[in-house]
Amino acid sequence: MKGQSGLAGLALLSWAAGAQAHSFGQTFTLPIPFWIYAWASGATLLLTFVLIAIKGQGEAQREPDEQYPFERPVNRMPNWLALPIQALGLYGFFLAIVSGWLGTQTKTNNFSMTWFWIIWMLGLAYTSGFLGNLYRAFNPFNTFVALLEQCRFPLLVKKHPSVAGSIRFLPALLGLMGLTTLELFGDCRPKDVAYLLGGYGLFYLLCCMQWGRLQVNRYVDFLAVYFKLLGQCARSLRRPTDRGGLLQSAENQIQVLLIVALFATTAYDGLTGTQFWLKTVWPTLARWLAPLLTTDPQAVLANPLQTNYLLGPYFVIAEKAGLWLVPALLYGAYALAVYCSNLASGRKHNLNTLMLAYARCLMPIVLAYSFSHYFTLLLTQGVQIIHLFSDPLGRGWNLIGTRNLWRAPILLDVRLTWNIQIAALLAGHVFSAWLTHEKAFAIYQNRRLANISQIPLLVLMIALTVLGLWILSQPMRMV
Repeated sequence: MKGQSGLAGLALLSWAAGAQAHSFGQTFTLPIPFWIYAWASGATLLLTFVLIAIKGQGEAQREPDEQYPFERPVNRMPNWLALPIQALGLYGFFLAIVSGWLGTQTKTNNFSMTWFWIIWMLGLAYTSGFLGNLYRAFNPFNTFVALLEQCRFPLLVKKHPSVAGSIRFLPALLGLMGLTTLELFGDCRPKDVAYLLGGYGLFYLLCCMQWGRLQVNRYVDFLAVYFKLLGQCARSLRRPTDRGGLLQSAENQIQVLLIVALFATTAYDGLTGTQFWLKTVWPTLARWLAPLLTTDPQAVLANPLQTNYLLGPYFVIAEKAGLWLVPALLYGAYALAVYCSNLASGRKHNLNTLMLAYARCLMPIVLAYSFSHYFTLLLTQGVQIIHLFSDPLGRGWNLIGTRNLWRAPILLDVRLTWNIQIAALLAGHVFSAWLTHEKAFAIYQNRRLANISQIPLLVLMIALTVLGLWILSQPMRMV
């Protein structure tokens, strides 16, 4: 009993010292037994599989980009649409840097934190996922470099070499992992956001000097790559059989890993924010580490202060390592499911080709996971952006008269929140299941083989659905 109470105390100390699950605190979820929802969700996916198998293949074709305003290059968007979005992106970018450097360092009272983490990374992402790639016009880095090109900046208007095939999407993948590490473990402050945006802008400019703006947006810049994938979700939602959307194959295995990592990092963020992580994972890790790192493990485990002092740094290292390990594990699970799919079909297709073919079909799951985990932050902290435009530095200003608007967060009933999360997860998985079937029909040209090949991928999707529901059903530790 003494050791167990010590481990409980260790968990509390370790959480208070090192865990940073979200920039503004935790989303809330309904702590309800998840097994009923898990069975129902699995049955929903299974029924979807059966209905799609009976329906068969749709007539897939590529629709012209001109049908989708947000898929057009910015210079071919109507001015009434492109110019306001570009201006907003540039204005928010520079205001976030200024407010981060000069404003209050209280997270909720500084414009930069809410603008970047909530409006940019969440609100704009979900809007792009449902309406189209707004980021093509919003992208402040692209707009700034495009202005330099118009001024004939020498290093930007020269002929640039292509990005080597072996590193395409690698900078974007590293950008995702670095940004997630900062969010979860960096205890990010407004000044950090200012340095992040300024440093990323410099990185973007240097990459444009090396490879050119168009190639940087396509292969290097994580934000541009991410929002393009989200925009393809919207395109496929509007016309599911359009092969200009998510029915395109991924370009290489690094992009496959990037798509998998988008899901894995969100799931890991949600998991580390639960009481299960606090009360089970941390004490278990302590019991493993104490005999290896201390001479008297029982005495150390019985004393939370001593345990936290001796083992705390190793906990942080293990948690960071887990963030990088989970995408690799999920990538392996995806590869195994595709390999079993190939075996089940009885055809000897190239594994690499099949993994590339199905990868983008996972994007609705990525969007659904992100939305279900974070949409409440838009209602609690996101609405604060209205008054923060009047007082971006947190000094009591009222520049545009909105200082007293939307000061109170919007708090939804927990049951409504839970139902929205369940609906989002199921919708994402069902749509992904439909897309993978469409790809299978195109690959095998045989309904029976296509249906059989999807069984391993269906098992993977059911497992991911149950995992997502389980994480959401866990009580959240409070910050």
